[in-house]
Formats: sequence, C-alpha cells, structure tokens
Amino acid sequence: KLWGNGLLLAMGVLFTALLLRSIRSGLPTPNALILLFVDLGGSTIWDANEAFYVETPRQMVQQGDYVNPSFNGQPRWNKPVLSYWIVAGFYQVFGVSVTSERLAIAVGAVLLVLAAGVIGRTIAGADAGIVAALALASAPRVMLWSRRIFIDIYFTSFLSVALMAYVLARARPAQRGRWLVLMYVAMGLAVLTKGPVALLLPGLILAIELVLSGRWRDVTTLMAPLGLVMVVAIVAPWYIAVYHQHGWDRIYEFFVKENVGRYTETVGYQSRNVTFYIPVLLTDLLPWSLFLPAAAWAAWRARREDLRLLLIWVAVFVGVFTFSKTKQDLYIFPIVPAVAVLIASVLADA
Repeated sequence: KLWGNGLLLAMGVLFTALLLRSIRSGLPTPNALILLFVDLGGSTIWDANEAFYVETPRQMVQQGDYVNPSFNGQPRWNKPVLSYWIVAGFYQVFGVSVTSERLAIAVGAVLLVLAAGVIGRTIAGADAGIVAALALASAPRVMLWSRRIFIDIYFTSFLSVALMAYVLARARPAQRGRWLVLMYVAMGLAVLTKGPVALLLPGLILAIELVLSGRWRDVTTLMAPLGLVMVVAIVAPWYIAVYHQHGWDRIYEFFVKENVGRYTETVGYQSRNVTFYIPVLLTDLLPWSLFLPAAAWAAWRARREDLRLLLIWVAVFVGVFTFSKTKQDLYIFPIVPAVAVLIASVLADA
C-alpha cells in the first residue's frame, strides 16, 4: 500500500509539472480539455472492460489487499497492478464511485494531450504543439476512450511521456540526463500498467531509429544500464510481493499465458486479417486523420530525424501487432500522439 501511494504521489508531481510546463509553453489551457470531465457519472458502466477497473480497485480498498487483484471474488492476474492502484487512490480521496474511476481516466487523458503538445512544439514549433494537443482533445474516439477505457489511456499516456522525454533529450543535449531519467520512469510505469511490451517496443523503435540515422554508436549515451535499473526498481516490488505469496505461478501466468499466448494464439472468436489495423490507423483521430497520408508523405520527404522517429513509432506498433493472432483496435492506440504530431507539423507548415 505504501509503495502504491508513493507511485501515485510521483505521478501527481509529474502531472503537475507537465501541466505547468504546457501552460508556460502556450499549449491549450484546461478550457480545451473540459469536455473530458463533463458529467462523468452520467451513465452507468456499459462496457465490460471498464467494469474490471471499477470493481477490482473497490475490492482492493475494501479488503486492504493491494497485492492480489480480484474481480467478483476471483483472482485477476491478466494485467499488472498499477491501473488498479491508481483508481484505488482516487477512491481513497474522492470516495468509491463510477465518477471517481472516470475522473482517474480523464486525468490520464490530459497527460496524453499535454505530452503530445510538448512533442509537437519541440519538433515543429508552437503552432504544431497547439494543433497536436487540440487534435487529441477533440477526436471523438479519443474522447470516448478517455471516459471509459482505463488501462489503454494510461498505457498510452506513459509511453507518450517517454516519447516526449526522448525528443527533449535529443533537442536539448545539455539536459539530456534529466530527460532520459524521465523517459525511463515513464517506461517503468507503463510496464507496471500493461507489461513488458512497454519496454520491448520502445526499445525496438530506438534501435531502428539509431541504425537508420547512422548514429548507432549513440546508444552509449542513452544511459541504458541505469534506465534498466530504474525500470526494475519501479516494477520489481510488486512482483516480489506476488512471488512471496504465490511463487512463480502467477508471474508465469501473466508473462507467458497472457503476453506470449495472446500474440501466438487467438483469444476468443476473431476473424481479423493483416489489414485489420489500416482502418484503425485512419480513424482513431478522425477528422484530423484525413491529413495523415499527406503528413506521412511530407515527413518522409523532409528526411528529418525527429519526424522519421514518429514514423518509426507508428510503423513498429502497427507492424508488430499486425502479426499478432489476437487483434484489438486499442493495441495500437499508443500511436495517437505520434500521428497527431505528424498531422500538426504538416498543417503548421501549410
């Protein structure tokens, strides 16, 4: 419980710092984000996925057990614990309710919007930062997920902060160490939210980007050993507690059955081929995504390393999950900040 509260406090500090930084940078103020918070409790839970993130933290608070997630009295080990801890923290402060759970989701969405704004401003200027933030804040599907899909909003938000920190580390070499520390902290939080994919895919993206740019020797400047230690320090305490109570069974169930199993085998009934993610790619940010083909072409022709990084980010997430046996549209949701910045950069230039 103490560890969970400490992480919540760290996240609160991160969120506040990013909010203040975005306001000083001229990004949209909370006025642009108000729709995320309107009438959050106006509808009951109508999505089975949301039910897990309402009830599991409630049982944690009720039972005082913050190690073993459960739903309706049955163990639930298909995801790590941070998402439940976040909602449990909001329950402790605001009381147990659907509104409290959705307030937690909306706060995560604000973090996503602000991170995209900072990325856009750093790569393509102030106008691009504003457009990138507004694109995310106004896209209907992003708005929908930001009011009911907990884990994917926070997973995407943490990865967006990691991407933002890497972009800032490249743009401001004098402050590289500070931003790389933030990158690894955000990746650690993402791993504790959804699993090892939060470490593997960004690592693959950075490797591809360094090789294509001919700067593969720069890997020595990324503080990778320290970063790995930081990620482990964030993730390990909960897994140690799980091992202490259950041995390797629960850990094996998550890492092998949940992660490897979903990738190599179809979970549930699906008939989704390799083209499944194309319409998802083109609709998550409607109407802004109508500009995506032009934005991708312009970014490719510009031959700029920062824009190429965003293209690689999108290509790796879509490419990796295209070959997954189990396909869900939200698997590639972490591409939305990169897509928003690509679109914002071409619109700002226009």
